[in-house]
Amino acid sequence: MLDKRDFSREELDAAYKKLEDDLMNDRITPDEHITRYNTLMKLENQPFGPPQLHEHI
Repeated sequence: MLDKRDFSREELDAAYKKLEDDLMNDRITPDEHITRYNTLMKLENQPFGPPQLHEHI
């Protein structure tokens, strides 16, 4: 299991790619994929990028 620390973008991208490959090659189940994906999301500092400027209407 992954520990809670700051991961670089490259490390996270590689982990997502490996996760995708594991699913596509039937090494993990779809349910396990979801669990691992959610774990990776929690490790990201800002999973959807930095806040963007926006206008309140």
